[in-house]
Amino acid sequence: MKFCAILLLLALSACVVSGDGLIQTSISLVCDSVLPLLTSALDVLFGFLNSFIGDTLNILSNLVYMPEINNNLNNTFISAMSLMNIRKSVVDTICGPNGILAKLAALACGDIPLCCELSLRASGFSDSDYSENTCSSVKVKGVSAYDDTKWMRGINTVVVNPNTCTALSHNQFDTSGSPGEAQRLVDYLYGLAAGTMVVGVSCDDAQLNLYPALPGLKALGVDVDNLELRDKLIFIISKGNVSETIFQKKSAGGTALVWTPAIRSGPYC
Repeated sequence: MKFCAILLLLALSACVVSGDGLIQTSISLVCDSVLPLLTSALDVLFGFLNSFIGDTLNILSNLVYMPEINNNLNNTFISAMSLMNIRKSVVDTICGPNGILAKLAALACGDIPLCCELSLRASGFSDSDYSENTCSSVKVKGVSAYDDTKWMRGINTVVVNPNTCTALSHNQFDTSGSPGEAQRLVDYLYGLAAGTMVVGVSCDDAQLNLYPALPGLKALGVDVDNLELRDKLIFIISKGNVSETIFQKKSAGGTALVWTPAIRSGPYC
């Protein structure tokens, strides 16, 4: 508990010092002042561990006479316990650019949320819990991104800023009613700036005329070639970062597809 309190105090100190927002610079200054104490403590700790482990292995080698095997075990372990490597790893974990202090300072300063939590829902007419007025919904930090009565058939999209965890805009594409709407969806997604985070949720049916959009969606990381009539679909696309695109789908009938993912905000989630 004392160690956690010290880390939080250091993070708050970095926040106070960094009035211009240069959190990492302040953290570096704070860490530089405590690193000699930290490294000295690590020297003592791992010196004791190496001594203790070495003595233990010697005792075992006397009990069971296998000198060649025991020497190999000893040498391998001491090499793996290289003080320099372990010390660097510990210091980086605490004081590195993505270390504990950086995350705590970001939270303490209120610069960014740790994670941006979403609550997403998609349903179809054949679902037992379907409601025409609220067939789909997107909530950002518990707040509806748009008027629930405006979620219409097809795919509804919401652009989300993960840094401020706010909804920016809403669009609707009736991919059930018209193949032209499917093409308009792809044109819209491809027209977004790199780095844009967009959430898509289906309402009633999104599949019937979605086929013109399938290749474009797959290229963005949403592979729904096997989507069927009134299947539910939710996707989160990070434009330009296909590896970060995630999606879920659920067969028609039963209950709505409900998903509560947390999207990352820089390196802090």
